[in-house]
Amino acid sequence: MGQLFSSFPYGLTLVLMIVAIVHYFRTRPDGYWFFVIIFLGPLGAIAYLVVNVVMPLAGAGGAGIEGRATSIFAERRRIRELEIKIEENNLPIHCAELGEIFYRRGEYERAEPLLRRAAEKLDYEPQPTFYLALTLEKRQKPQEAAALLAPIVQKDPRYKFGEALLAYARDLAAAGRAAEAKAAFEQVNAQSTLPEARVRYGLLLAETGDLAGARVQFETAIRESRGLPRHNLRAARPYILQARAWLALHRG
Repeated sequence: MGQLFSSFPYGLTLVLMIVAIVHYFRTRPDGYWFFVIIFLGPLGAIAYLVVNVVMPLAGAGGAGIEGRATSIFAERRRIRELEIKIEENNLPIHCAELGEIFYRRGEYERAEPLLRRAAEKLDYEPQPTFYLALTLEKRQKPQEAAALLAPIVQKDPRYKFGEALLAYARDLAAAGRAAEAKAAFEQVNAQSTLPEARVRYGLLLAETGDLAGARVQFETAIRESRGLPRHNLRAARPYILQARAWLALHRG
């Protein structure tokens, strides 16, 4: 690679670096790009222009890629900071934050003990308990998850924009508590239009023999999904596909 760029005509190398530096001072991206251009020469200039000029113009989201990379490094740094703080003083607020990070990363086994510690100490704050319940759901412990969520949704059925109530309904269904799960799903559907809730409720109705009720839920989910914003539709798509598949198998 070094031989390739050393063979660049001096004039072209100079032009690439000048163009990159001019663009840098006009747009002011992150400061490290200046040193990339200066110390890596034409390679740095090309890297800068691809990420900050070519990819955004092509709609490939160069800034988004850079932002995601920055976010990953920041998260890793924050994890290490929190681990050090927990070793030093073991404050439940730090356990709660680290547990949430591990939950979002899909590291449920690491998240559970941290969130348990936080939920026990911060019993006046529902968020650690909420994330502990979500973690337990992922770890196939729906009965315990439902028990943790019950007081939260009784106090505030719209907690986390209804996420807690939906999780409660899911856990009741997974724990085999069908009657309670139906009531919880009905409550979710009464206060929001979430395709996941409609479809999960429909599947529960079908499992308990109410095929007509299931059909209504699936058809409603498909109809309501047509008015969803694009980013919400992406999350809803797997459930809409489930609804369509069930209806295709149960025609007439």
